[in-house]
Amino acid sequence: HSPGAERANLRLGEQARFVIPEGIASAVLLKPDGQTQDCPVLDGRVAVAATTPGVYTLRAGDYSWSFACNAASREESDLSACQSGRWGSWSDSEHFLYERADISWLLALGAIAVLTCHLMLVARSWSGGAA
Repeated sequence: HSPGAERANLRLGEQARFVIPEGIASAVLLKPDGQTQDCPVLDGRVAVAATTPGVYTLRAGDYSWSFACNAASREESDLSACQSGRWGSWSDSEHFLYERADISWLLALGAIAVLTCHLMLVARSWSGGAA
């Protein structure tokens, strides 16, 4: 068996089993909540329980392997075919352009109201406060 995880996607409560390269006596498991757990290597293998949904990482020497745990199904945890990137552009979408409402008139109306109030206050101060 080559070093690494036997399976990369587990259900909650299942055990993740790893084959560890020769000469490594211990490993450290990084859990989804950020906690770490020391794991002894027995006969070149490590077994850890997946007790919390999320992504786990096992580090042994210079090696590092990850596996995912899902509460429902193993297939739902399978991230092997996922890609990262950015798709679509809402600001350029024709549909979005037709759905967007023009509110410039509302902003202009607000500016006129502020200027009118300012003019009234200035006029009141010039007339000595009597209105």
